[in-house]
Amino acid sequence: MRPDQKKRGAIVTACVVALFSFSIRSYSQSTEPSKWTVTGYHKGLFTLNSFNDQFVPAGIPGLPALPPTQSAEYLYHNRINAKYWGDGWTFHLGMRNRIFSGYTVANFDALAADGVPPYANYASFLDYTHTSGVLPLNIRWFQNDLAAALTVFDRFYFDIDRAKWHLRVGRQRVNWGINQQFNPNDLFNPYNLFDFDYEERPGVDAIRYERYTGPLSSWEVVVAPDTSWARTNAAARFKSNFKGYDFQALAGKYRRYTAVGLGWYGNLGKAGFGGEATFFARTEYLPDLTSNQTNFVFVTSVDHAFTEGPFVSVGYLYNRLGEPQPGFLSLFGQQVGQTSPYNPMPFRHTLTAASIFTLNELTSAGLTFLSTPKAEVFIAVPTLSYSLSQDWDVSLFMQLFLTTNPFEDQYQWMTNALFVRLKQSF
Repeated sequence: MRPDQKKRGAIVTACVVALFSFSIRSYSQSTEPSKWTVTGYHKGLFTLNSFNDQFVPAGIPGLPALPPTQSAEYLYHNRINAKYWGDGWTFHLGMRNRIFSGYTVANFDALAADGVPPYANYASFLDYTHTSGVLPLNIRWFQNDLAAALTVFDRFYFDIDRAKWHLRVGRQRVNWGINQQFNPNDLFNPYNLFDFDYEERPGVDAIRYERYTGPLSSWEVVVAPDTSWARTNAAARFKSNFKGYDFQALAGKYRRYTAVGLGWYGNLGKAGFGGEATFFARTEYLPDLTSNQTNFVFVTSVDHAFTEGPFVSVGYLYNRLGEPQPGFLSLFGQQVGQTSPYNPMPFRHTLTAASIFTLNELTSAGLTFLSTPKAEVFIAVPTLSYSLSQDWDVSLFMQLFLTTNPFEDQYQWMTNALFVRLKQSF
């Protein structure tokens, strides 16, 4: 760790220690309600990744490096959420402390030599496992062959809410998404469907101002500066309601692109019906819209919650720059799950179906399917959760990838991941 990183880390840590010391004193006062609330959890996550070594014959030139037949990852994850109520304002802080161990940490050098993204080195690994920003709120503690440790403050903002306007400054979540699975309207914090272990979802360093123009309408402007103008995002959104439908329109800058989008959600009979569409154009090429980097992303879904049954959602995603003839190379060529509003999936067409079941008061289950139209690629994500007590629960997750094997001329599984998580909340 460089000296400047150590200094920043020490300053941030000292501030956090002082903050929570003050909160403890505040809790100890019984004469008046505390202005602090502190919640959080501990997690232990075990991951077993498996790859079908019979899928790709050895020695084929031009293929990227293949993953091992089996590999295990271990993660300890602690989170602390704090909120302070001031006179007309609030302060929010969210901190993630994580210790990584297992195959990835032990094989950084080999992965870098093979050019396997996103684990080329420690820095790129940490960039993948969290969203950084311009505020010095991330601390990289250490990394060796046994473990790597990281503290990230993914919430650190001041909030002022008045009758006609709302202002929020700092690291925050800016959620413009409407759809359940993919969010081309979400220019600041796109939802990652495959990152199931991050319920809070990432934040961004931003200034957000919202003006209320009616009971169901408002406009807002968000600026999220970054280390360069090319990485800076800035956009405006207007939202309103018309005949029971919530609508939004947005325009702005997404990195190197000019983005214009629309979104909606309402009822279609007894079901919910929503969608989003965003057009991206490389800014320096405007007004020419024929660039191969121009993209149009559209997603729509219908969902319904049965009175005594599951919640069900079916949807469709169109990504103009996606692969029109998907296959196993689509999975190797792009990291599925590293989503963005500009390129949410590596396929041109993606069909989705999801359901959530409440089996009993202690047990819930879920099942999500993603597929290309002819099932050239099929992804299944089953989940099962059981509440051990009021504060403890255990969960099982799985991500299974199947596709056509061009070498064997048959359809078979290529890779899967099994996750076991134990969580204790406080």
